[in-house]
Amino acid sequence: MPSLDRPAPVLYVGSYDGVDRAAASFDHGDVDVTYETDPDRALDAIVADRFECVVLGPDPAGGSGVAMLVAAREVSDVPVVLLGGDAPGPATAFDAGADEYARPPTDEDTAAALAARIVNLVARRRAERTASTERARSAALVADEGEFRDLAERLDQVVWIRDADGSFQYVNAAFESTWGVSGEALQADPSLFETNVHPADRSDGTLAPGVHEYRVRQADGSVRWLRDHVREVETDDGSSVVGVAEDVTARRQLSRDLEANVEALGRLYEISSNPEFDFETKVQRLLEVGCDLLDLPVGALNRIEDDVQRTVVAHGEALDAGHEEPLSNAYCRRTVDAEGLLGVRDAPREGWGGDPAYERWGFACYLGGKVLVEGDLYGTVCFGAGEARREPFTAAERSVVELLVQWVSYELTQRAVRRRLRRRNERLDGFASVVSHDLRNPLNVVSGRVDMAHDESDDPAVRDHLDTATEGIERMEDLIADLLALARHDAALDRMPISVGDVARSAWGTVPTGDATLTVDEGLGEVTADPPRLRQLFENLFRNAIQHASSPGGSGDAGDRTLTDGGGGPAVTVGPLDDGGFFVEDDGPGLPSDEAVFAPGVTTADDGTGLGLAIVDQVADAHDWTVEAGIATTGGARFEFRV
Repeated sequence: MPSLDRPAPVLYVGSYDGVDRAAASFDHGDVDVTYETDPDRALDAIVADRFECVVLGPDPAGGSGVAMLVAAREVSDVPVVLLGGDAPGPATAFDAGADEYARPPTDEDTAAALAARIVNLVARRRAERTASTERARSAALVADEGEFRDLAERLDQVVWIRDADGSFQYVNAAFESTWGVSGEALQADPSLFETNVHPADRSDGTLAPGVHEYRVRQADGSVRWLRDHVREVETDDGSSVVGVAEDVTARRQLSRDLEANVEALGRLYEISSNPEFDFETKVQRLLEVGCDLLDLPVGALNRIEDDVQRTVVAHGEALDAGHEEPLSNAYCRRTVDAEGLLGVRDAPREGWGGDPAYERWGFACYLGGKVLVEGDLYGTVCFGAGEARREPFTAAERSVVELLVQWVSYELTQRAVRRRLRRRNERLDGFASVVSHDLRNPLNVVSGRVDMAHDESDDPAVRDHLDTATEGIERMEDLIADLLALARHDAALDRMPISVGDVARSAWGTVPTGDATLTVDEGLGEVTADPPRLRQLFENLFRNAIQHASSPGGSGDAGDRTLTDGGGGPAVTVGPLDDGGFFVEDDGPGLPSDEAVFAPGVTTADDGTGLGLAIVDQVADAHDWTVEAGIATTGGARFEFRV
């Protein structure tokens, strides 16, 4: 960063809040900042030329930063830094005439970075003004002598001088190299100045004093953007117009690159999030986006297995999906070994002339990255062209391609996970079929035989044993039902809006409740859920409340409370939560304090399977709800569901 011989007076224009935030962080020895919230006063100060740089906050009082920038440009060529929030973007800022674009300072580091940009602008403007003063003095005193020309020939900027009648007095060497026209030819035909200016940027006559940006076509066909500072100079021979133009092509190109990247990122998002596209269609369209951004004709997703590269999806005529090639003949063999992306701008000049990949494909230009699936190499995403690029791939272009590679890696990883889950579910379905058929059938036989023996026996002792066996069979049937529910919890949900209270009442009617009571509070409303699965959730919660109220071992002292001793059953309540969702609570003995209540096998009930609350947890998870277990105000169990 250049040093300044004196602090630069800087005007910061923003809203009251914006000025307060900036003042808290923007304190640097090389800049002397004046804060202003009134746009009219700010413009007056700019017109008075009291400041060497103007910083426009993202939310200046009375209008937008871009509007304030346009107003400032109409009255002054003072360097302007536009700070952007959510809007505007860099392209809009530069198109409106900003010299720099940055984020508002938020801490010491970002404030120092902004100060460095301001110092650079001020140093450059001071140098330009010094040179301009020297040029004007030279033009006024020795316009026809060599002193001025010696000064102008040492400048990188274009310098030209025209008389009031439009004829050219002088152009420097930078002008001749930029326009491709000699000073003698220009003096003979002044129209050559406008001839090489882009038609859309041409003026009707001599450029008026002020700042102008226009394009100039060079002899090799390339186009350069110039920013021309035009001033009127009075000399002894009359008035002349002096132009000093700097090349701003790089800045313009940066603006266009940023705009193209924003557009490409928007297209990437639209395509990748479109639920109507399958994976191959998304990749096809994303490759097209990459080709458009990079201005390359070919893009591909390749699979690499056993030293063979197979094209999975292709864009462009040079490649077809399904094509296979030995990896030794492919650029991708080097891509998979590279850290990050592999970029080749001009293959012959970069040592690829004798490479098998270049000899096979003839791609002088290439950009590619490796695709990883669960940490293992899958293949590559790459782009190429037969012609070399004039310029290297920019950081912005690389960032978009890296994002595309990461998206493909993520999607392929998700597909692998889904395949693994599908195979697991198929095994679970097979297990469920075995449980349903191979266990239930023998159990039904046993149940039938026990019932027959019970009916045929008159011996009280035998009948007591058979009653115990029947209880064991019933518990086994409950266990099988719960295991089936656990095994099939990944089944697709058929969601629809449904009343929570109606489902709770319906579930209560399917559970043996004895003397228990159910209260459904007002305000439950509806949730979007699968009705059978939601009913299953309530059934398990109700069954859990009833079983634990009739069995000892809970965290409360309720072991002597049963449903059959005439003391009354538990009171169960279903109600709404203030922050959305619903709760189910009872006034039973509560939850065990030393157990993970949703873990399979956890139960304190004598006849519990230990799977009921695990099923509740899985139903909630399948709906993307959260469930928390706690203690009700009555000391019983409380389950809260946030949907």
